[in-house]
Parts: sequence; C-alpha cells; structure tokens
Amino acid sequence: MIERHAHAPRAAMSALLPHPLGKFAFDGRIVDGTRAQLLVDLIVDATLEPESKRALGALWLLLESRQAFFLACDGAGIDGAKLRAHLREQFEVKA
Repeated sequence: MIERHAHAPRAAMSALLPHPLGKFAFDGRIVDGTRAQLLVDLIVDATLEPESKRALGALWLLLESRQAFFLACDGAGIDGAKLRAHLREQFEVKA
C-alpha cells in the first residue's frame, strides 16, 4: 500500500510546476518524463564536476552525440536542435 502512493507527491508537484526543459518542448509540454529527466540528469552531471569522467561523458552525449541525444529528446517531446544550441551557448562550445 505504501509503494502505491510513493509517487503521489511527485505527480502532484509535476502538475503544479513546469518542467525545467518545458521551454524546449515542441508543444510546451513534456511527453515522456523519464527521458526528459535523463536529459536533466546529464545536464547536472556536466556541471557539477567539470573535469570528471562523468561530466566529460555527459558533455559528449549532450553536445556531440549524433543519435542518443536526439533519440532522448524526440522521445521526451523536446526540440533537440533548439536544446543543443542552448547548451552549446551555455557551455560556450562553438559548432
């Protein structure tokens, strides 16, 4: 019974708060929260310890990957090109 309600607070919060990547969504809403959360986690990983292997791997996936990044974005309903351009600007990476 407890497990059944474990995600209730998270669901309630997601209904009240916009997703951090919502402005990159095609129609303003995230389609798959799991894939969107993966992208958020990668962004966090890329910023916490910039020289760590974890950060370098996250940066590669976010800024250089030709398929995985766009598959995650597409599944989440996010415009991958728009998000990647924003990330490159934030990480000051020139194409």
